[in-house]
Amino acid sequence: MTGRQIIKTVAQHFGLTPADLTGRSLRDAIAGPRQVAMALVRRHTKLSSQQIGNLFNRDHTTVLYALRAVDRKPDLR
Repeated sequence: MTGRQIIKTVAQHFGLTPADLTGRSLRDAIAGPRQVAMALVRRHTKLSSQQIGNLFNRDHTTVLYALRAVDRKPDLR
């Protein structure tokens, strides 16, 4: 599965669009699913943090933050 396929699947699951997940919104209803999508892309692809950040129009440090945030939420692991 590619990063874009994961984004599409996560967006559908949360009732969002892929553009929502890769857009600039910081709303919790979008930021949480975006973090989940980033973690799934990391887990199921060989993309680096930099490449994942590019996929989401974010910096690699945002990806690292998202991975830690998902790890802290036991219900999302």
